[in-house]
Amino acid sequence: MQPRSPSDPRVAVLDVAALTVTTPDNSIVIVNDLTLQVAAGEMLALLGESGCGKSMTSLALMRLTNGLNTSGRITLLGRDIATTPEKAMSAIRGREMAMIFQNPMSALNPVRSVGRQISETVRRHMGLSRKAARQRAIALLEEVGLADPVRCYDAYPHELSGGMCQRVMIAMAISCDPILLIADEPTTALDVTIQKQIMDLLHILKVRRGMGILMITHDLGVVATYADRVAVMYAGRLVEQADVHTLFSIPRHPYTRGLMDSMPDLEDASDLFYAIPGTVPELRALPPGCSFAPRCTRADTNCTHAFPGHTTFGANSFVCCFHPVEAAT
Repeated sequence: MQPRSPSDPRVAVLDVAALTVTTPDNSIVIVNDLTLQVAAGEMLALLGESGCGKSMTSLALMRLTNGLNTSGRITLLGRDIATTPEKAMSAIRGREMAMIFQNPMSALNPVRSVGRQISETVRRHMGLSRKAARQRAIALLEEVGLADPVRCYDAYPHELSGGMCQRVMIAMAISCDPILLIADEPTTALDVTIQKQIMDLLHILKVRRGMGILMITHDLGVVATYADRVAVMYAGRLVEQADVHTLFSIPRHPYTRGLMDSMPDLEDASDLFYAIPGTVPELRALPPGCSFAPRCTRADTNCTHAFPGHTTFGANSFVCCFHPVEAAT
């Protein structure tokens, strides 16, 4: 096979249009009309509170929604994979696109050594011999920063720390040189020092290998430090998208602004922290119009009757709001 990693960083390795995920009876819309792009060598952060549809989006992109109804276009380097037969799709997963799941301890097989699990992946997708697969797995464990890759190859997940298991998951994900890496909460349950090491590693791999990375997170600090662009999700919809500098400098959607205001200010001696009023609505009982309207201090009757369309404010940047923050300042 020819290498698929494009050399031009402007190439969109992932192009998603009108992605919608619903329950089998279509009574609940989990992901609603989502459109986004990820370029080669770029990290796009999908940001939002728990329950907003981020992880379901990642599963839909991998075609792992387990019986849910999915529609829309998912283009991987120019090829629409939304309608690809499952047999062909199973060859794409792990080879063309790969995913780092939230909890590495549960994602890894507890009764097989981590090296064998990596070797199985490269043997299936790359056709390597057992010996060559072992050598590649050890080299990958070394690339992701494990100090004793030979020992780690023969170790079982319970013999490794959480941070080491996360590195093993990354090694497995990049083992076949995918053009797209989806990282679903890659720093969950890790202490701050290990979080930084994992994110530094993903950044290095992004630059070195030219992969596009879709990072799913609710950690604003991680987004500000490592992401190139940010897409903000609320109740199954994208409500804002911008480059990371613009988003943190001028958060235009009131929800995005609320997330920013919720970050603790180390220079503020007050014991009180800001919290967005209200709660995230249940997907089975979304309010009419803008789903954020019941929690928004800027909402009026327009917001409760229709969902606002995209208002663009630069290349690949938009906000879905009748009363964006910038317009009110």
